[in-house]
Amino acid sequence: MTNSKLLEQFRSFYFRNYPDDMETQISYFAVFGGLGWDIDTTKPISTLIKTIILDNYDALHEKMQGIGFHTRYFFPIPLFDFGTTL
Repeated sequence: MTNSKLLEQFRSFYFRNYPDDMETQISYFAVFGGLGWDIDTTKPISTLIKTIILDNYDALHEKMQGIGFHTRYFFPIPLFDFGTTL
């Protein structure tokens, strides 16, 4: 990925989601940037990971396989308890 491509994705993420400040922009872009999804930046990242990614794991897994992403080496390991906020 070129730097200009990354900058384009960063700008696109901002104009799609309008985070409140640059720190929020960077944090949410680090997790969801480049995916082209609308993200509610008023919700905690842990909540969004659960509702957008984990709750849709089967559909996302199929899409990853369809684009050649080899998930046989991917072992999801919970990094934190989604019952609490970060």
